[in-house]
Amino acid sequence: MEKSIRKKYIDSLKGLACLFIFIGHFYYGFYANVNVSVSIFPWIIMLHKLFFLCFNGAFCVALFSFMSGYLSKKCFGIKDVICNSIKRYFRLMLPIACLCFLIFLMNKLSLFQYSKLLAEQLENPWLDCIGCGNVGFFAFLFNSFLGIMFLGKSNFSTQLWMISSMFIGQIFFFLFCASDVVKKKPIRLIIKILLAISCFAFKYPCLATFLGGVYLLYEKKIKGQKRVIYYVLFFSLFVFGHFRGYMLFNWIGLEDIKLFIQVFIAAGIFIAISNLDGIKRCLEKRVLMWLGSISFEIYLLHILIMSTVSCPLLIYFQGIADYKLAYAITELLTIVTVLVISTIWKHSVNNICGIICLRINKHVDRLGQKLTYIILQKNTGANS
Repeated sequence: MEKSIRKKYIDSLKGLACLFIFIGHFYYGFYANVNVSVSIFPWIIMLHKLFFLCFNGAFCVALFSFMSGYLSKKCFGIKDVICNSIKRYFRLMLPIACLCFLIFLMNKLSLFQYSKLLAEQLENPWLDCIGCGNVGFFAFLFNSFLGIMFLGKSNFSTQLWMISSMFIGQIFFFLFCASDVVKKKPIRLIIKILLAISCFAFKYPCLATFLGGVYLLYEKKIKGQKRVIYYVLFFSLFVFGHFRGYMLFNWIGLEDIKLFIQVFIAAGIFIAISNLDGIKRCLEKRVLMWLGSISFEIYLLHILIMSTVSCPLLIYFQGIADYKLAYAITELLTIVTVLVISTIWKHSVNNICGIICLRINKHVDRLGQKLTYIILQKNTGANS
């Protein structure tokens, strides 16, 4: 029963994180990062300042990655590491390949002309971030199967940069679990420490995903503290993040340090929420659970929709109203469009990908059985 409740509030949190990433990207693309003089309604700016931490893309990405790691499967040996990694690869790769193919087709049909036009008008190259660079057929094949998953390529759609870091973080967590088969405690401890340190060699979603999995392992030891401790943890970290406390580390001069600090802020806030029943009950509302069910789709599709829907809409409304009103109407219509298309994608493309994954998983499970047999044979031979 506890598992079911946990999934509900975690899905809701993932949905909120992805929604805030999308809205933050809209604000960044059409106002905050433009290099010409435009204005939007003051209450929109106030909302972004009032809920800065929520609209902070780095924090939301870290929170999403942490929860993805928390939902990972435990591994009890090298066989599990191999099988779970293969399953995770296809679960991520298939919908991403569908998105890349869609972008490839739309680029052939010249459907990104409005984003290029608006990028020039607002002097914000970021708006031209989809379909930039080489998006030919061979690039589609390379990026879908290797580039995005292992090399962090994002020339098809800029938000895909984090996928490889998350995937590597999950593999590190699988290895972290599997290291328990090592009998000598000092060696086992060294392996775990090296895996944790290795996360810092990649972008911060890697560490966030890894820590989410580690929290899953040690959750029972952390639980059971007085509720007031979790409230203090939640509000102190929220305030620290909201007022950009991590900027205290500016003297170090490394931007990555501030990003990794936000990983620990996200981890602490999630740990606090997971131990506060009142907040969990709020997150288990039906509308938030629905939002959580399309969280990955929102993250996957929002840049594409901004390029093909928001840009032409904003250009059109600028012709009949001032920029303030054009921005507000376009944002509202884009939010509705993203939610509708994400729901359609989930029940069509994502369902088909899920069916394919189930068939692949059966073959992977057979591979796991063969690996188990080989390991048993070797152990039997060694003992004899």
